[in-house]
Amino acid sequence: MNKNIAKELNQFSLPLVANNLFAILIGSLLAAIIGRISVNAIAATEVVNTFIYSMIGVLGVGTLSFNIYSSRVRLSDPLAFKDYFKSIIQLNMIIGLIFTSLIMLFSSYFLKVLYGFQNDVLTIGVFYAQISSVQILLNMLIFSLSNQMKVKKQTRNILLIGMIGSIFQVVSSLFLVYVVFKNNDYSILGISFANTGTLLLEVCCYFFVLRKDIVALVPIKGSKKLFLLRKSIPLFAQELLEGSIFSVGVTALLSRLGVVSFAAYSVCRRLVDLCLAPMFMYCNGIVVLTGEYIAEKDKKKLLSLPIVGLTLILSIYIGMALVLYLFRPVSIAFFTNKPAIIEKASSILSIVLFTSLTQPFFEVAKMNLQAIGKEKLTLMITGVVNLLILGVLLSLNQSVGLDLTVILFLLASNYLILYVLFTVFYRVEIKKNIKMK
Repeated sequence: MNKNIAKELNQFSLPLVANNLFAILIGSLLAAIIGRISVNAIAATEVVNTFIYSMIGVLGVGTLSFNIYSSRVRLSDPLAFKDYFKSIIQLNMIIGLIFTSLIMLFSSYFLKVLYGFQNDVLTIGVFYAQISSVQILLNMLIFSLSNQMKVKKQTRNILLIGMIGSIFQVVSSLFLVYVVFKNNDYSILGISFANTGTLLLEVCCYFFVLRKDIVALVPIKGSKKLFLLRKSIPLFAQELLEGSIFSVGVTALLSRLGVVSFAAYSVCRRLVDLCLAPMFMYCNGIVVLTGEYIAEKDKKKLLSLPIVGLTLILSIYIGMALVLYLFRPVSIAFFTNKPAIIEKASSILSIVLFTSLTQPFFEVAKMNLQAIGKEKLTLMITGVVNLLILGVLLSLNQSVGLDLTVILFLLASNYLILYVLFTVFYRVEIKKNIKMK
């Protein structure tokens, strides 16, 4: 049974992993293009992209509610499944239009007041932000369409569309930057046009592949919008809690360790993020399979799925971490050429990789508990434990001071405590509500 679960997870997740790694490669190439335009270009794109991608990350997590509930009825109730699909398209389109409009209207105020942009960099930044704001709407549409494919286990199509889009993105970026704008400060507008055009192309590809599904939605009302929005609110809050409140607090403490130490940690964290990239793709698969196993009332599979998923993720993480550690001079030098940072990063890479090994435990258990409809419980537990650990960190910082090792081990403890609590509640819920098949 575990082999079959692993096979299902791999068939679902590996195309997404390949697509994600391909996107990382393309992102690195685009960063190299931007880095050769001008200082203004780097500053403007870094600020705007970070803000927009953060917003997309928070808004997009709500689409997880579609995965959770639509996967339960995909086979048993096709009409309800279509209702969920039309509802998530309409809901994401409304959310995307609202936030795209807000950025278009207030980007100048946002860049001037919050980041202190002035003169040329402000002008360039505003144009870049207004063009890039359309990416919020397009990404929200892609989330709803790609998640339809995920629930239907058509992840190979997602990989194919991603590859087509990435190739178009690089070619169009090079053409617009060097031919149309002739590599001046305003060349970054070429990057924003290329990125937005790429997403538009991908949306068209998704509509083409899913054309039969889309046509079938014409007579459907789309009555699940409020239900999905209500279920998404705890997911939005969870993302904000993890990505903003807790993360900002820990980052603030790390930044007080000194510029070189913080820079070295940041480089090591980039290597960790590479190792963790496949984890999020497998977590998507875990959510979909959990919904299917709930529909099948298969308690054995529901109890085995977290173990199998975690084993696969840890195997990939450990394999990638070992390679990066063994070749750490090359790995670290890829991200920085500063001798002091390279030396410090080399000395702390092992502890950063080791303590980050706990994050997959947390992510898998969190996804499992959310997938059985316990989004509010997940949020409540995360909030209590995060605030407790943050309180301990702040207390230690005030009383005896902190070093990197203590911060990382407390962060790892946070993940492991949450893993244990999530797992206990998940197993209790499954044993209580799912009859043995």
